[in-house]
Amino acid sequence: MNELTSSMQMEIQKISSWISYAQSACSAEWNGVLLVNN
Repeated sequence: MNELTSSMQMEIQKISSWISYAQSACSAEWNGVLLVNN
């Protein structure tokens, strides 16, 4: 049970880090688009 929980936590951390990376990449892209349009 303990191993399962720790592996799940690792997966959750991996997914959350990917989500934050995608969010920052998207916001940077949108900032570039806004700068180009202005």
